[in-house]
Amino acid sequence: MARVKWLVWLVAMTPAVAWAEAPVVAVFALEAKGTTLGSADLDGLMDYVEASLAESKRYQVIPRTELKAALNRQKAESYKACYDESCQIEIGKELAAEKSLAGAVTRFGNSCLVTLKLYDLAKATQEAAGTAKGGCDAEGVLASLDAALGKLTGKVPAASTVAPKAPPRPRIDRVVVPEGRFRFGCDPAKDRACRSEDPLVRDATLAEFRIDRREVTVADYGGCVEAGACSAAGLELPHWEGLDRAEWAWACNWGKAGREQHPVNCVDWGQADAYCRWAQGRLPTEAEWEKAARGTDGRTYPWGAEAYRTKKLANIADEAAKRAQPRWFVAEGYDDGFYGTAPVGSFPAGASPFGAEDMIGNVVEWSASWFTQGGLRSTRGGGWSTLPDAARVAFRSHGNPTERHESTGFRCVDGAGGDVSLAAMPAPALTPAAKPRTRLRDLLAPKPPSGPLTSKSFLQVMKQHQGAARECRQQHAPGWSGMVSLEITVGSEGQVTRAAAHAKGQAQPGLERCLVDELERMRFSKPEDGEMRFKYPLVFRPGD
Repeated sequence: MARVKWLVWLVAMTPAVAWAEAPVVAVFALEAKGTTLGSADLDGLMDYVEASLAESKRYQVIPRTELKAALNRQKAESYKACYDESCQIEIGKELAAEKSLAGAVTRFGNSCLVTLKLYDLAKATQEAAGTAKGGCDAEGVLASLDAALGKLTGKVPAASTVAPKAPPRPRIDRVVVPEGRFRFGCDPAKDRACRSEDPLVRDATLAEFRIDRREVTVADYGGCVEAGACSAAGLELPHWEGLDRAEWAWACNWGKAGREQHPVNCVDWGQADAYCRWAQGRLPTEAEWEKAARGTDGRTYPWGAEAYRTKKLANIADEAAKRAQPRWFVAEGYDDGFYGTAPVGSFPAGASPFGAEDMIGNVVEWSASWFTQGGLRSTRGGGWSTLPDAARVAFRSHGNPTERHESTGFRCVDGAGGDVSLAAMPAPALTPAAKPRTRLRDLLAPKPPSGPLTSKSFLQVMKQHQGAARECRQQHAPGWSGMVSLEITVGSEGQVTRAAAHAKGQAQPGLERCLVDELERMRFSKPEDGEMRFKYPLVFRPGD
């Protein structure tokens, strides 16, 4: 407000003769509607209004002390509460003013509108008005106020007038991934955890592209929201499987003090896509993400072949998570120090050969690729709650693009890059030693009929897998009793195309993940109509 003080001094030095025939005006306090301007800001802005009117030599301004005294005599609530036109006209007449000036600063989205109205007190009519729109901080409002005053007084804003605050620029810090061949997919010879969902190993070639060195942070995303290019809707609350997950809201970083440099999470695919477009880029394809994460030699992790031991390499489900969730399955003996996300770049030792950090851990990352055409989007890279056998480069996961998970965020790329076809690995044949144990009760259970899938035959298959469900409970939630709601979609060939599990009441992430893994391995008869969806309540009782 240094400029405001200078203007007040200038008016004080203006010769009184210049005011000889100028009308007397009573200037009332600015009304702030929906802004964060403080009383000191509003007082400074009002000083500027009074000084500008006097400087124009077209008005004489009644001193603020006289205006306050008149308000007290009228028993007005306060000097700054006389926003009503009738109040202002009455006070102005008492002070023998010829005119009164009222103003307001009103927020609309990311912009603020400044409105000034000049009243002729003798006629009790509005004589003139001035409006201008700009930023909502003190400097932005000052610039708009200057423009609105110019319309009232004929004053051309000085060149030194503070310009409206420019929209924030996106932070772009990307590493180069050069053109060339790389080893893509999951190689069973190097990675014993390969699954049928993971891409089949092969050599592939991509054009050069650039990828964000680090995951997009809360502060980064906030700049996009401030610029009006991104939405903050729902960022405080996870939402998946059709439900808000209030019990996991603590893990969402948006709006949490001290987490500005944590990755933005609880973000859906559309929000991630909008940010990358604003940041002069796009979401990466699966092939781009994988090459940036592992380099060209087909390594299992960004840092090489070493799994999770003592060196802090990534933020995954570990001993720190187990201290908060004793029943979680974690990387035993590995402690990254975080339950929840970590500030981006906290694990430089885990960077990829190209310098990209947190490619594994912290948050699972949205990609531009489809997991199932027209349905689910692929996600890559484990998050802070990811099991260690899934926290590896080749692991392929998926998400509903409209859902917001506490463990999902993103990063952006630019350049040509490209993608490759994602043929899945064939399911490995079971050796005699790897065959699951056959239980007597499973052998005696009724088998589904050979005809099309029905609700009855679906229930029969589910009963056959009760033993596997109990083993999941024993391993991940021993002693826990309650109900888990299962949602299963069976495709046209009898395969499970979507599976979800949600424990009622207290969340049981380890149990839920284990049950989903079991469901995804199940087979049913072929549905008659191409696809069928089922909901199945799985009840665990004490002593089961």
